[in-house]
This record gives sequence, structure tokens and C-alpha cells, in this order.
Amino acid sequence: MKSASCERRGPRRALRCRKGVTALEFAMIAPVFFLLLFFTMDLARYWYTAEAVRTYTGEVLRAAIVAVGADNPPQNDLCPGGAISIGTPPTPGLDPDKLQLTVTCNRTVSQGTVTAHTVQVTVNYTFEFLVGLDLFWDAQQVISDRQTTTF
Repeated sequence: MKSASCERRGPRRALRCRKGVTALEFAMIAPVFFLLLFFTMDLARYWYTAEAVRTYTGEVLRAAIVAVGADNPPQNDLCPGGAISIGTPPTPGLDPDKLQLTVTCNRTVSQGTVTAHTVQVTVNYTFEFLVGLDLFWDAQQVISDRQTTTF
């Protein structure tokens, strides 16, 4: 009966022994596999956050249009020609502490009549990658979106 042990037959037999090869191959491949897996998840999280920022910018712009559109008659001065405050909660997935929101409104008055309102919304969001590959890019990225409308 032959023995299953690799070290009983001498050094030449030990070199041909295949015990533990699978564990060694896994130990060599696993870090690369997990790095790719986590990088893919991080990239998906980045794309989701970028889309959430675009959605939030659109929601704030719509809220600003409704607020400024209520500027009838113009004596209410809801569009003062500068920054205005719009209280819209952020889209799910966005951390309010990393969010910077700027809403500006200008109105064009011709012969005492308001002819146009221009509303501009700028949203900046600081995103942090979990997989820190600082060789290729910074771990912190600013996702920015700006939308403007005139009505």
C-alpha cells in the first residue's frame, strides 16, 4: 500500500508532491481578485452618487422655479438678484454634511415689468473612494453639477 505522505520517499518525491498547491495559488490570486471586486463596488457607488447629485440638482431647480414663479406681483421680491434659500432635503444616498448647494436667481425687468427670471443651481458633493488607489487618482473627488433655466 502506497503512503499519501509526500516526505516519506525522499527529496525528489517532495518536489513532485502537489499537496497545498491549491492553497498557495489561492493566496497568490485572492488579493488581486478582492481588489478588483471592491474597486468595482466602489466605482458603482461613485456612479450612483453622481446620479444622485444630478437628481438632487434637478429637484432643487424645480423647487426654486416654483418659489420664484410665486413672484407675482413682483413686489414680493422672491428673486432678489442673488443667492436664495431653498429647503429641499437631499436625495437618499447623499450625506448632507458633504453637500454644498448654491441657488442664485436674477430677474430681468424691462419698463417696470419682470420679463424673465434666471435661476441657477450648483451642487458640489465630496465623494471618498473606499479603495484608495492613490497612484491613479485622489481618494477624494468632488462631484459637481450645475443647471440653469430662464423663464
